[in-house]
Parts: sequence; structure tokens; C-alpha cells
Amino acid sequence: MDFSVRGTVKPYLSSTVEDFQEERNYLNEKIWPRLQYFCSARGTTFEAIDFQSKKHDRTVELCLYNIIKSSPFFISLIGERYGDIPANSKWLRNSINQAVKSGYAWLKDKPNLQSSLIELELTQAVFLGECENSLFYFRKAGHVELKNLSDDERMIYESSSENERQRAHNLKSKIINKGLKVKYYTTPEELGELIYDDLTKVIDSLYPLLSKPFDNLQKEDYLQKTFALNRQKLFIKTPQIEEITDKLNKFIKGYYTDKNLLLLCGERGCGKSSLIAYWLESLDEDNCLYLENGANVFYHFASCSYDSSNILRMLDRISTILQNHFIGTSDAVQIPRETRSLPEYEHSKQVFEASLNLGPCLVIIDGIDELRTSSNLDSSIVRTISWLPEAIPSFCKLILVTSTSDCTCGVLRSRLDTLEVNFPGILSKRHQRKILELYQPKINPNSLSKIFNNRMAASPLFLTVIGRELRKFYNKDNTDDLIEAFCEARTMRDLWAEILKRWIKEISWSPKPLTPTNLFQLDLEQDSTDKTSDWLSDLLSLLVVSRDGLEKRLIFRVLQSMNYVQHAQVTEFDYALFVWLTEDSILQSPVEMTYQYFHAFMKESMEHIIIDTKERDIVTKQAIFSMNNVTDLTTPGGSISSQRGNSAPPSGLRLELVQNLITNLKEDDLLNTESRYIRECSHQLRLCKKWKELTELLTNHKVCEIYVHQIEEYKNYLIQPIEKDRELAENGLVNCLINFEKDQPCNDRENLIYKTSFMIKICKCFIHFAFYKRAENYLLTIYNQLYERSSFGEHLVLSSRADVEYELAELYDQLNNKSSAIKWYNQLTSTTYDLLMGRSNFDLTLSQVNKFKNFQATAYLNIVDNSIGDATTASNQDKILNLLKKAEKIVENNEDLITKARYFSISGRFSLKLGQIEEAFKYLSESLAIRERCYGKSHPIVAESLERLAIVVSNPYLTQYNRFESMKLYERAIIIREKSLGKEHLSIADSLHQLALVVKKDHSKSANQKCSEYLKRAMDIRNTKLGPKHPSSRLLLRDLTEMENRKKKTTRTDQRTHIRMFSNLSWREVDLFKLDQRVLQSRLSMVDDSRPKSAGFKYLTLNDTLTPRSPRPKSAAPIIRDDKSITSGPATSIYRVLDEYKLSTGLRLRKKEEFIHKSAWFHVPGRYPTVRKPFPPKRIQIMNRLVSKGNDFR
Repeated sequence: MDFSVRGTVKPYLSSTVEDFQEERNYLNEKIWPRLQYFCSARGTTFEAIDFQSKKHDRTVELCLYNIIKSSPFFISLIGERYGDIPANSKWLRNSINQAVKSGYAWLKDKPNLQSSLIELELTQAVFLGECENSLFYFRKAGHVELKNLSDDERMIYESSSENERQRAHNLKSKIINKGLKVKYYTTPEELGELIYDDLTKVIDSLYPLLSKPFDNLQKEDYLQKTFALNRQKLFIKTPQIEEITDKLNKFIKGYYTDKNLLLLCGERGCGKSSLIAYWLESLDEDNCLYLENGANVFYHFASCSYDSSNILRMLDRISTILQNHFIGTSDAVQIPRETRSLPEYEHSKQVFEASLNLGPCLVIIDGIDELRTSSNLDSSIVRTISWLPEAIPSFCKLILVTSTSDCTCGVLRSRLDTLEVNFPGILSKRHQRKILELYQPKINPNSLSKIFNNRMAASPLFLTVIGRELRKFYNKDNTDDLIEAFCEARTMRDLWAEILKRWIKEISWSPKPLTPTNLFQLDLEQDSTDKTSDWLSDLLSLLVVSRDGLEKRLIFRVLQSMNYVQHAQVTEFDYALFVWLTEDSILQSPVEMTYQYFHAFMKESMEHIIIDTKERDIVTKQAIFSMNNVTDLTTPGGSISSQRGNSAPPSGLRLELVQNLITNLKEDDLLNTESRYIRECSHQLRLCKKWKELTELLTNHKVCEIYVHQIEEYKNYLIQPIEKDRELAENGLVNCLINFEKDQPCNDRENLIYKTSFMIKICKCFIHFAFYKRAENYLLTIYNQLYERSSFGEHLVLSSRADVEYELAELYDQLNNKSSAIKWYNQLTSTTYDLLMGRSNFDLTLSQVNKFKNFQATAYLNIVDNSIGDATTASNQDKILNLLKKAEKIVENNEDLITKARYFSISGRFSLKLGQIEEAFKYLSESLAIRERCYGKSHPIVAESLERLAIVVSNPYLTQYNRFESMKLYERAIIIREKSLGKEHLSIADSLHQLALVVKKDHSKSANQKCSEYLKRAMDIRNTKLGPKHPSSRLLLRDLTEMENRKKKTTRTDQRTHIRMFSNLSWREVDLFKLDQRVLQSRLSMVDDSRPKSAGFKYLTLNDTLTPRSPRPKSAAPIIRDDKSITSGPATSIYRVLDEYKLSTGLRLRKKEEFIHKSAWFHVPGRYPTVRKPFPPKRIQIMNRLVSKGNDFR
């Protein structure tokens, strides 16, 4: 789906003010909320532009600006009034003149100079813009008769003069003559229904109904796409940018063979995001090997929203997209049931690495320096980029964007596979001028030279901000002073401070903000924290402390709580002026309709300028007031920093803003409508560390009904309150369910189904935080209620029963209560069978069918998993086989790879139990391959598969029996678990124990030593975690004692056989195994008769241990075959092998032909019969020879 076409529906409402107040109020209260709900089902949002015009110099400009922004949606209400005309209204004349200076040149025409505001609005919307979706409603003249109005009240609805009546009549005729459709109404209710019907038809034609609402992933894609489009508007092509794009194109084409990671770095505000957004749009199949209609290119802008900057959200989003694309499912993103104890970050990291290995892809992550961690994670994760794989696959390309001054840039530079590309900014004055001309084409050369001479002129952010402000203020008389003030700024923070002054002067009604320059001119006894000082600064401060921006309705409520009432009240018109003034600096989210800063640099600057400066000034003022004599603020004891640290905490003003925000968020009409208000309030309470209030908020049953649908986020917010006070959180959830049951009695089927869904999600929270008894009681209660009402005979009741049965079975399985788990899994299979076989007399949707089939497969597999230990009798084995066959039928037709991997794993365990080693090896190998693909090679669930496969590989009855490969599998599993679960995890002790039993089979001294070390380490872990009296600890102690005794009593015996003729006294077991492997390879090569004939010396394999002598060093000791001599020891094996060699090759060897024995190079000379003397002889042999001859060798 193309999210860019589903823009926000913003109809502009045009009418005179006084006589249409009743209609406006009715539309705001009744019709606009209905249209918002209607639009949400179509993937868009609704916000009517309905502000009552105010007598202001910017009124005409503001109205025309909003009409253009809201096009093609326009609603016109016309009655008997025409409105003020410039001839009779000075403010309207001034406002029209100001609009002409701002670029609306058509207003200079004489007819327009004599038109009222509603006719100017009509001209802009109908005659200069698109009018096909414009709606016109004329109020009937008899509407006044229906109201009991006094004579004075009637004058509001009637024309004040004959001229005004005639001009209103002409305006209506103008619309009718244009051929536009007009509808007539009498009452506000009639008008509301007309507007609702007409707008819904227009919206439905533009944005058809979605098959299902957007999920969180689609909403995030929507935001990412909108963010990229906004950044593309700021792009200017320069020679430097063309060089960078050429490097990017070469990188994705594979010109840099040893580089899989490209680092694009530059200073903040240099235009990196705009470059990436433009380059993504310009990609095509000709210059991108990874592009198949855009399918293999994935991007993520971390600055897009608050959630986008969360490291866990980013990893999960990219992993979900990659896995959906390559394997058709993203179930691996969820933590599997086998590794519930795995930390969420470790799981996301491993799945992200596995997703990059799925296939060719190009992944672009912009804003690495903007990433943040969750509250329970270490921030070093982001700084050190530990989430990035150490080795990126060759078929995958990564492009990471960060700022040069951030520590992440240095970490990425240190990687050997990194290609660094620096972005210098806009260096050419010609291109700098192009950026300015996007906003204000008429700038005199002197002003341009001043801008270009600024040290920040190479930054597109600097030029863009100045261009936006010049568009607003350039036509005033003090243009030169304005540019001079902007060019004096040396940092972006100074520039934003100057811009804030202009904004306050333009639309605010307060005195100058508190600054160090005017600090001593203030009345020290006046309260410096007066909340009515500046509404614009307070509004910007609220956006700073907010989680992800604030909605207009909430902004108005918070400002009212800050004493902006009566004469200081902020009206809709004032807010419209604010939106116009901060255009492109304060953006509105297309999903949540919240206002937020367009750039993180601006948010940080405003935080310093408004909040930090005010706090510092308040502390300084308090310090001066407390002194009898004014002292130097820079001296010790009187410094600003020290006074700030002692008198007022740095977060004092920020905490005050947050308190106002929380107070207004707790209003019922807000928290009970949208989950975004709950997220905002939860975020603020968590920042203030008010755990009790946070617990009370999250366990409010009305709040839970909205927020609990996002169960994972809900559980994350509950983590810290439960860590602080488990009892309070548990009681809060219990009270939540009690209050919910009071409000939702089970009188009918719909209430029962809704109650079941809600209670299941709360019980998931109980299970997640180990309140198992609570979860069990509530699940059994709701199941009994469903069972009693099963006479309804409808699929919804059975479906709810299946959900509860599944949760109960999973709960008992997690508690290791096998009998209860098997009972509920059997009940689940029965219920799902009734649903799938149509006994509920209802046709299920495809998603419901897949859900219940997954339930069945999970139930079958879990029953088998819990019953394998009891599969000792033939009847039990037959039952398990039947269940596995049923699960196999479901798995074969299912694309769920996670379920397939589990099926193969359990089938392998059962085959091993039956002694079917070959089948077990096949199943476990399949399970390992799937899990490595979905979870990566370093996930704990892969370690589980490795351990099970190692058990099979170490079985001597397996054709691929390889004890040393089994040891490698165990060691790999241990390394994986150490990295992800820690070195003291109990599963590591189990792996060490199994590894020690495999090593124990080797009787060498080094193997005994290794086995002892493994057992000791496993013993330490079990004693620490379980205690020394635990049965598993005692079993381990027995094995360790046996190994220590074995080390003391080891006898060195020569263990040779007719198959292996090499002595274990001189050969290690590992070397003997390698020799056996070479023997096997030699046999295979002789069967193929394709042995390479190489000249010179070569080692012999077992099958050709005796070969014709080749040229060799004289120090070698050849062995001569002598049929008459009878020898013992290895010679017997030599003769045996020689006979096999004759038979296999068909060669006839001469009687006294020399042969090379492979062991003659390493064994003690003289061990084998040879013609020559052994060379070089050992010293002891020389001494013995001299003694035997009677020589005095001393």
C-alpha cells in the first residue's frame, strides 16, 4: 500500500463569525468526532480548520494560507450576512496590504480590494484552486422564525444594510453560476447530517475502506514515508552531493568488494537525511543490484518519532520487514517459549543478525546518533553499537548515517569492513542561494553576502531556517536589521534564540523573556515563575518535555491550567497564527496528529534557550535576593552553578511543566479516548519516578481497556513499578479486574466475549510478572463462565474458550505441571476440532482458520513434549506417533517456520527415545537449520538444538558417528549461552555435564584433565543456583568423584587392535581419529580409482599402509616384508594390511621389496624389523650396546 496518498483530511470552514456560532459549535461537538472515526478506518486522519477570524494584520494571509494547505477540502456556509468590507474596516485594509506583501498579488485587483473576507476565501478556494470537492451550504431565511430571539439577537443574523444584503445575494449567485452544487438547510442538526454525508462520500472516493486497520508496523511505515518526503523537499543537488551519490551507487553495485558497511558522516544539519531521502527515491533496477521493485531496500530514520529512536523498536522493525519478505513470516521476532528467560535486547540482536543473513538486501539506517535505549538497558549499547553484527554477510549491504562529532562515528571507523564517506555540506554560494530562493526569491546582494560570510553558511539547516524566517518577515521595514541579527549568530542555538524573540514579538502579548542582560532591571520581589509571562515559550517548553509531541486539544487544556484564561486566553486563531509562524519548524504527525519539532537540533536548542536559561535565571535571581549585598557571581560560593545546585534543582522548571502536563492528562475525557494520552502520561510519570501514581494509572480499568490492546508496551511500562513495589502492582491489577467486572456484567454474549478478551490480556501480565496463582484463578473463572454459556452454540464462544484453554495449558506448562498441561492441551484440540470442522455453524475467516490450526499444532507438539519421558510402553508410543502425524499434516501445509522447527525438534527427541538414531539425526538437523535461519547462529534456542544434535552425533550406532564433532557442538552451545544468558546460567551447567561425559570416553591424560575441569565448573554453578543437596548437584558430585579416582588409578596400557594398529601410548585420541578419517577418504578414493599419483614421499593411510618405496631421506627406516619371519605387535597388522592391499590392487609384490611404515617416523627406532640400523640411534641404545661389548663407556 502506498501510504503517501492517504494524506490528512483538513477541510477549511468558511463563514461569517457571529451568525454561525451555533452551527460551528454543533459541528465541533457532534460531527467532527464522527468524521475522525470514519477516517481512521481508512488509514487517514481528520482535523477541521475552524478558527474564528480575529482582527489582526495577518488575518487575510493566515486564512488564504490555510485554504491552500487544506485543498481540495473546502466548506462554505453562507447566510444573510456578507461581512466587513475594507472601506469600513481599517484592520481588514491593513491585513489585505500585508497579504499582498507576502505574495498574494491577486488581492491588488480593485474588486478584491472591496471584498469581504468570506468572498476572498471563496475566490482562493474556488476560482484559484481546486473546487471539485468543495461543499456549499446556504441557510434558509426562515430559520430565525424557529428561534425565540429578541430584536437585538435577530440583528446578528440579518444584514445591517441593503448594500450588504445585495452583496450577499450576489455572492450566492456567483457560486450558483459557477455550476457548483449547493444545499440548503434550516437547523444545525440538518447541516451536520448534510456535511457528514457529503464529506464521507468524498473521503470514501479518495481513500477506500481498509480491509483491516493499520497495525503498529504499518503506522511506522507511514511515518517513515512521510518523514522521507519532508526531507526530500529540502534537497539541493551540488557537485559534492553528486560525488557522494556516485560512491553510494558504486557501493551497492559491489565495486568495493571488501566493504559491506558504508559510513556516511557529517556535522549535524549538513543535510545527510535529505541526501538519503533523495537517493532512495532515485534508486532503480539499473543502479542497484538489490532492488526488485523496491522490495529489497529497507530504510529507517531514527529521528522520525520517539518510538523510531528506540533501539529495540528499530531492530524489531527491520527484522520483521526482512523476515516477512524472505520467509513470509515474522514469528521469530517474538521470544520463543523455550527461551523465556532471554533478555529482550539479546533476542532482538540475534534475530536482527539472522535477518541480515536471509538474502540479498540493502539496509539504510539514518540517525545512529539519535538512537536511545529503554529505561532498563545500558546506554553503552547505543554508544558502542553492540547491536551491529561483527561480520556482515557478503550479499548484504549496510549504510549507516551519523554525525561526525558523535562517538558512534569513531566506533564505526574502527571496523575493517567500513567504507567512510564524509559529507561536507553546501560549499558553493550558487547552491546556497538556491536553498534561500526556495523560500524567498527576492533577497538583495548585500544581504546575501552577509549570509554567505557566516561560518555556518555551508549548513543546509542554517540556510533553511533563515529562508523560512525571511519568507515570514522579509517585507517589513526592518529587513536589514533582521538579516543582520541572523548573521550575528555563531551557533544554531544563537540563531534559534534570535528567532524565538521574533516569534514572541509577532504573536505573543508578554514582556521580554528573562535574560541575564535585564536580570538586574527586574523587581526582585516579583515571582519570576509567573505562568502568564509568555504563552509561546510555555507551549514550546511543553513540546520539549513531551514524549512524542502534543495534540492541539491537550495543548489548549494545559495552557488553560497555566492561567492562560480570560484576557490572556489562547484562542483558535492564536494557535493558527502559531502553526503558520512555525511552518516547517513544528510539524504535525500524520498518524497521531501531534505537533513536534522537525529536527532534534531544534528541540535541544529550545530546551537550552527556554528551560535551562529560565532555571538558571530563577536561581540567579533568588541568590541575589537572598544576599544583603550583591556579590560577584563568578566568585566561589556565589557562582551560578553552585547556587543552582543548592537552591533549586536543575529539573525544577521542567518538573513544573511535567506536573501541569500530567494533571491535564489525567482528565477522564482524555485518558478514556486515545492511547496516545496514556502513553504520554505514563512516560511523564516514569520520568518523574512516581511509581505509585504510575501504577494507579496503568491499573485503572478504564485506562486498561484502551492501552492493554498494546500488550507488549503495556507490560514494559509495568516493569519498573513492579520492581519498586510488587504487592502494590499486583493489588492494582486485581482491583482493575474487579472494577471491570462491575462495569461489564456478563448479561449477553457480546459482553462475555469482550470480558474474556480483556481478562486474558490482564492474565498475560500476571504470568509475565510471575503472579501465577492470580492468573490461574481468573482464567479458570472466565472458563467456567464460558462453559456455562456454551449453549449459545456460536463460534465466538468456542473461539474464546479456545483462547482461555490455550493460556491455561501454557501456564501449567510453564509451571512444569505436566498432567494439567496435557489435560488442557487435549481440551484445546477438541475445541479447535469443533471450530475447524464447522460444528459451530459459522464460516471462519482465513486468519481464524490459521489461528486455530496453529493452536492444534502447538497442542499436539506440547503433549508429545510432555509425554516423551513416559513413552516406555507400546501403547504410549503409538499415541505419541498419532499425535506427531496429526501435527505433521498441519505443519506441512503451514508456512510457519518456527512451528516446523519445533516439530522437527520434538520428532528428533522422540526418535532418539525409540532408538531410531538415523531418524533423530535427520529431524534434529532440519530443526537446527531452520532455527539458524530464523534466529541466527548465536541465539539460545539454537544452542538447544546444537545440544540435542550433539547427543545424537555422539551415539556410536549413528552412521555419521563423530565423537569429536559432538564435542564441538557442545562447546558451541556453551559459548552461545555464555554470551546471551551469562556464565552462571543453569543451562550452561547442563551442557558442561554432557560435554564432560563425552570427553570421558577418551582415556588419555589430557582428556581426563579436561573432563575434570568441566565437571568442576558445572558443580560450582549448580551449587550456587540449586545448592549442594539438590539431586542434580549430587549426581554431578558422583561423576566428579569417579573422574578424580580415575585420574589417580590410570594405567597406561597399549590398546591396539587389528583395525587400529597405532598405539595410544604415543598417539593422542584426536590424532588417531584424524587418521581414521584419512583412511576413510583413501578407501573412497580407491573405489573411484581416481587417486592422484604424486611423486616423492607421502604419509600412508590405513588401506595403503604399505606402498612401494619412493625416494625418501636416508634417515628413514624401511620395513622389509619377510614371509618366513614371524613377528608380533604391529607387524601382524602390517601383514594383514598387506594382504588387503594385494587383494584390492591386484599387485604382486616382490618378496624383499622395501616398504615405508607410517609410524616409523614417530615411534621409537628399533620397534619394527628393518634391514638398516635405526637412524639416528637413541643415546640409551648406544650405551647399552657398549655395555654389552664390555667397553668402558665412562
